[in-house]
Amino acid sequence: MSYTTRQYTTIYDTQFPPLYHQQESSLRTPSTHPTQPPHLMNAPPTTVPPQTELNDDRDLTESSDTETHESAHEWQSVGPAKKRKRTQKQQYPDQPNQAHTNTNNRFEALNQQQADDNNDQTQPHTQPIPKPPPIIIYGVLNYKKMIENLTTITEEETFQCKVLQNDSIKINTHTTDAYRKLVRHLNSETIVHHTYQMKQNRAYRVVIRNLHYSIPVEEIKELRRQGHTVRNIVTRYRVHKHPLSMFYVDLEPQHNNKDIYNLQYLRNMKIIVEPPNKNRTIIQCTRCQLYGHSKSFCTRPYKCFKCGGNYMTTDCQKSKDTPAKCALCSGGHTANYKGCSSHTDCQAPRTAKHHATCPARTKPSAGYADQQHILPGTRRYQRS
Repeated sequence: MSYTTRQYTTIYDTQFPPLYHQQESSLRTPSTHPTQPPHLMNAPPTTVPPQTELNDDRDLTESSDTETHESAHEWQSVGPAKKRKRTQKQQYPDQPNQAHTNTNNRFEALNQQQADDNNDQTQPHTQPIPKPPPIIIYGVLNYKKMIENLTTITEEETFQCKVLQNDSIKINTHTTDAYRKLVRHLNSETIVHHTYQMKQNRAYRVVIRNLHYSIPVEEIKELRRQGHTVRNIVTRYRVHKHPLSMFYVDLEPQHNNKDIYNLQYLRNMKIIVEPPNKNRTIIQCTRCQLYGHSKSFCTRPYKCFKCGGNYMTTDCQKSKDTPAKCALCSGGHTANYKGCSSHTDCQAPRTAKHHATCPARTKPSAGYADQQHILPGTRRYQRS
C-alpha cells in the first residue's frame, strides 16, 4: 500500500513534532523524500490520533506565569523569575526517649542589652540621691554607752561606725532620715562633733564676669525671670579694696542650674558665666581652728586664732605688742599661718595628689639668641 507524499509528511510530523509552531503553509512544503520505504509498503495504515491543542491551552493558562517583559533592546527579552518550589516541612512527634541538645546563642547578650537600652530610654531618668555626709564625734571614752545614747533616736542598723585617732568615732548613716535625726539629737544633747553640709542642699555657685560693679545686688537677683533662684551674691575686690566687675552668685539647687551658662546678656551688658576655679587649699574652721571642716557644722569649743584662748576671736583683747600664739602647734604665729606645721601636714596629701594627676612642667627651650650665641642687646655673634 502506497502513501502519498502529504500522508507521509503528516506521519513524520506526528512522530517528530517541531520545536516551535510555524504556519501550516511553511510545514506543508513539497517533500523531496522518496515514497515510503520498502519495509513499510505492505504494512497496514497507521491510525494517527488527531492532534490535540494541549499546548495551546497550556500556553493560555500559563500566560500569566510565563509572560515576558519587553525590553528597550530587540536582542533582549527578560522572562519572569523562576519560583522555587517549597515543600511543606513534615512534623515528627517527639519521642519520649529522644535526647534534646541545648544550644547557646553567643549573640543573645547583645539582644538583651539592646532591649534594656530601649527600656531605659522609655523610662524617665531619676536623679540618684547622694549618700549623707559622715559625722565625727570627739572624745569617746565608752563606745557602748555612746551606742545606747544614739539608739534612743534611731535603729542601730541605720548607721555604722569607724574608729579614728584621738578617741574620735566616725559615723556613716545609710539614709537621709537617720542622718538628720542624729544631727538634731547631737545638737540638742550638746555632744561635741562636726559634720558637713548635705550635697543636695549645697548652693550651685557660678561666676559672672564683665558685669559692672556699680549694679545693685537686687537687680542681679532678677535672674528669677530665667527660672533661677538666687541665694547669695558676693562682690569680688582687688588687693587694694577696689571692686571688680565680677560676682559670685549662689543659686538654689535645681534641675535647670546649668542653663545659666547659656545666659549672654544681663542689664544690657555682654557677660560671661563660668564655673569658679577649684580651690586646692584645705579649708580651716574659724571656730576651733582645725582643718577639714567649716564653722557652720562644728560644735567644738571656740579657739582664738591670735592667742589660742578658749573664746571667740572677736572677744580677744590681745594687744599688738603681745606676740601671737598658735592654737594648733603653740608656735609664735597665728593659727591661720600657712607655714604652720599643722597646715603643712594637712595640705601635703592634697599637693601630692595634684602633682600626681597634673603633667610635669617641661623646662622652656632656649631662645634664638641663646642658640645662636648672640650678645644681649646687639646683633653680633659671640666669639667662641
